[in-house]
Amino acid sequence: MTYPLRADRWWSVPGKLEEEGDGRCMGIRCNIYARARKRMDQTHQLRGGGAHNVGWGALRWQDLIGASRVRFGKHREIRYLPKKIANFLHEFRGDDLPSLDLPKLPSDRSRIDVHAMLTPMHIAALLRRLQVYCVVMCSIDKTSVVIGSIVCSLAQVRPAMLGEGHIRMFGTLEIGHLVHPGVQRLQCYPWAELRYYGFNREDFVFVRPPGVQSFVLSPDNVWYGRLKLLFRITVKVDGKDDPVDMDCAYISFCYDIKLEPSGT
Repeated sequence: MTYPLRADRWWSVPGKLEEEGDGRCMGIRCNIYARARKRMDQTHQLRGGGAHNVGWGALRWQDLIGASRVRFGKHREIRYLPKKIANFLHEFRGDDLPSLDLPKLPSDRSRIDVHAMLTPMHIAALLRRLQVYCVVMCSIDKTSVVIGSIVCSLAQVRPAMLGEGHIRMFGTLEIGHLVHPGVQRLQCYPWAELRYYGFNREDFVFVRPPGVQSFVLSPDNVWYGRLKLLFRITVKVDGKDDPVDMDCAYISFCYDIKLEPSGT
């Protein structure tokens, strides 16, 4: 005879749900849950492009519109990325771009599709704020290095261009923690023609929904998805001489399947 295991068998304080306490994660108090409970304790770092960590390649946003293949290969969701970047800048960095006169976001976003608020003119204005970046593999004294700069100086090198564009791509996201030691590594190599150690990794993740003021982490109130691209954009914002780097993850989310009763 077998008996079901108690769901709270590894809770240090059974039934405690507050974010500050030892709450639940699918009935198991585990490290991945402890690291994700307080987002302010987490750190994020994109990795890729050698020791200089400037990304392994770049793409222009104009080349992605309506495309399913770019110079690095096929990518079914890449065509939607320019609009997603514009939505991100509007929703999370709109205060840094007041001169664009973007639509004001409502305090309650549950009753409106925020991603439908931008007109084509707004989207174009936001994308024009992205700065071009060069990612170049050079050979200097028979030593391979990666050089990244807004303006590439190629006078003394023999370059093999890995990309010049607004979107710098990375292969790894390192998630560190201010309290717990070590890092978690997420991999994303979506290009079938460009594998990393023989694999095309698109790791699965869960994220905290945006716009939630009071939040208690549980398996039922996070969004689950799959990494489709890790990238960095450099944006010219209002009131600053230097552009601002923004690290991003392009995620394809999983949605609940709602089946109609078959009547059988």
